[in-house]
Amino acid sequence: MAVPELPRLPDLSDPQIRGAACVWCGVGLIAGQVVDLGERPCRWLTHKASWFPRACTSCAGRPAEETMS
Repeated sequence: MAVPELPRLPDLSDPQIRGAACVWCGVGLIAGQVVDLGERPCRWLTHKASWFPRACTSCAGRPAEETMS
């Protein structure tokens, strides 16, 4: 399954960036009901880093066009 494009980091809340909330809908994530979307490179100002976005099973299971709406 193709993962839809992720939102831009500046558009996300702190819990979404930390992986505590779904990167798309913002719902708090519960152990066992989380989809790890993998390590993503991030450039924040002059620092290079990685972030590890996660999604709820509902959003991760939707086709890309539905998730983005």
